[in-house]
Parts: sequence; structure tokens; C-alpha cells
Amino acid sequence: MMPSGDYVIVEGTSKGTLAGKTREGGKMPGGRLCNVFRFRDDLIASVHIYLDPDYTGEMKRVSAGKNRAW
Repeated sequence: MMPSGDYVIVEGTSKGTLAGKTREGGKMPGGRLCNVFRFRDDLIASVHIYLDPDYTGEMKRVSAGKNRAW
């Protein structure tokens, strides 16, 4: 979690099963998320949700390298 002025940014991981394949963020390339909250008058004024679209880690990543640890 990273607060900055009127914003709080939260990074995290998710896990689950999709199309019979298990995924777990932090142990594979997919399954990561980031939420950006903006506050006004002590209430959430807006939220933006960003998810890694590669839930199952099947996409080829140029920068991944063969020995990349997730």
C-alpha cells in the first residue's frame, strides 16, 4: 500500500482456477493487480482497478528470461 496525497495505491496478487488451470500471483507471471483509490472529503471519490490479463501465465514475455523467479 502506498499513500500519496489524495491517493492510495494498493498492489496485490490473486489466485484461482481458470479453464482448468491454476494460477497464483507471485509464483508465476500472471495474477497480479493494482488498485488506485482517490479520496475526497474522507470518502472514496474514484477507484481504478488494473489486472494482469495473463491470468494463467501462458503469454510469452520477452523480458521474462529462462531463469526468472516470480
